[in-house]
Amino acid sequence: MPGSLPNPVFYFPAKVVVYSLAGWILNKIYHEGVNPLIFGIVRVVVGFGFGFLILVAITSTVPDSTSQGRSDFIWLILTRLIVWTGIIWVFYERKNLSLIRFLVVVILGTLLSFGFDAAFSWIDDEFANTLSIGMC
Repeated sequence: MPGSLPNPVFYFPAKVVVYSLAGWILNKIYHEGVNPLIFGIVRVVVGFGFGFLILVAITSTVPDSTSQGRSDFIWLILTRLIVWTGIIWVFYERKNLSLIRFLVVVILGTLLSFGFDAAFSWIDDEFANTLSIGMC
């Protein structure tokens, strides 16, 4: 549905669950870590906050153009790469850096974010936009 956003009642709790599972897997990979639920909550809050700040910055500085779709995609990639890099560094890698592991985990986290949003969007489309809300 054009002019809609994911319903936060469904979207954010689902993201917390998915990112908590990611935190549980990361704890297994690194043999240590924070409570997976805390990881999931922090990942959602940081991702939303940073993404919102970047969105505001881009929309206030980039004029409307035909390349809007491309700039949206670049915004999504950069935001997710930065957030995953920061979160993985703070919670795991800063104690024992392994560059290859770090890069792989950040890339997989970024792909997880895209995969979640694609799945959420697909489910929303399949169930007549029940997971989204219209914008005024």
